[in-house]
Amino acid sequence: MRKSCLNRIPKLADSKIDDFEARWLDKHKHFNQRNIANKPPSILKVHKLTASIIDGKQHIELAIDLKNNIALHHAQISKSNSGLVLGWKELNNREETTHFAVRRNDLLGVKSLLFQVMDTQGNTNRHTLPITLPAKAEEPEEIDEPEEEPRSVEATRKLLTSWGNLKR
Repeated sequence: MRKSCLNRIPKLADSKIDDFEARWLDKHKHFNQRNIANKPPSILKVHKLTASIIDGKQHIELAIDLKNNIALHHAQISKSNSGLVLGWKELNNREETTHFAVRRNDLLGVKSLLFQVMDTQGNTNRHTLPITLPAKAEEPEEIDEPEEEPRSVEATRKLLTSWGNLKR
């Protein structure tokens, strides 16, 4: 006996939407019918990927320069092969440099990232960023704190004896 196809359809109660997805849908031109034709945001410059250590873990940092005629709403960066969102930033200027820090392990085997930016009227621009991971950042050297020198019991006894003689 086969199960009905209706049993395999996901139910709304089982679904979940993240904040960045809701904000994307709220502004996207397909869902927000304002019929305003503006130029999409411009991606001016993609800075070189740099390796860094954040909270003791290897990260790759990326900076992207943006410009638009109206205020920018947000930007996100995701894996181009799976669509998995790696970073999301809320924006509020016409010109802005957007910084992302992504864990190095999340980028292993990834050849490109998908960068998307949206303005406050739902105009979007997407750009595929080919990536080559830089060498790992150097781990900071641990500084050994000097141990406290053991205090001499004999020196303490002499000091107390001398203080006792002065009081007499």
